[in-house]
Amino acid sequence: MSGPVFAVEPNGGCRAVCRDGEMLFALSTQALAEMKREKLERAARRKRRPCITCGKPFLSEGPHHRMCAPCRAWASDVYQGDGIENGAGFAGNTGCGRGLFDLPDEGSKQPPKQPGKVARQQ
Repeated sequence: MSGPVFAVEPNGGCRAVCRDGEMLFALSTQALAEMKREKLERAARRKRRPCITCGKPFLSEGPHHRMCAPCRAWASDVYQGDGIENGAGFAGNTGCGRGLFDLPDEGSKQPPKQPGKVARQQ
């Protein structure tokens, strides 16, 4: 099942942004019409999807966007080495309260109090 098809078409002296052949907007330039079409396409792809890391639903920008913001921040910190230093790495702490690996880790610190915020050691 595919979503609506958006297109920019000539309409007299302006450009029309159409969805499935029906005119939605008439704009003065091609550039403005293209920007409006791209914005409508992004909005059509958005929907609630489960995070691939913690499983909580979040508003995704499209099929490419599968991690919620707290899990994405955690993954970025681990990738850069920051998460391992402060106990957030591989102990399953994504900041969401649910972990990728629900395995006990004797040496890890407690998860951060605020979801999405990884405490940094000074």
